[in-house]
Amino acid sequence: SCAFEYGCLQESLAIERYVRDIAPGFLALSPQQRAVDDMFAQIKEDILQGVEDRGAIRPPAAINATFAQYLRVLELFVPESGFVHGRTFPTGADLAVLVALRAGFPFAQALEAAHFDVATRYPKVDALAARTAAAPTVAAYLSKSKTFY
Repeated sequence: SCAFEYGCLQESLAIERYVRDIAPGFLALSPQQRAVDDMFAQIKEDILQGVEDRGAIRPPAAINATFAQYLRVLELFVPESGFVHGRTFPTGADLAVLVALRAGFPFAQALEAAHFDVATRYPKVDALAARTAAAPTVAAYLSKSKTFY
């Protein structure tokens, strides 16, 4: 059953923003931090458009071009250690990176199909995904997930 007057929420950005707006830990995020989280989430969506087409993985050349274009940008924003906003827990920006690198379809499957080595090419982005996956609440979810690799 859906908890919304007009039915179930659709579209990942709407769902991500809704969760962010009701999650107690995210309530203290500033408007600037929320904007950065939204920017990372939109980059994740842009990557999605570049690697998947109507339920199929795009050719390796397209996958490589897409990940290179967007991970190059993210590499400039992510910290060497910790999380994007310097908090003790991941926020939307960190979670968007985790999804873009580790969610099974299409992201992880596309990276594998294209033999795209994120760890070598974009080590800060790769390390952020690993730190995010290791955060206790995220790790608990991932231990039960059937959609993350």
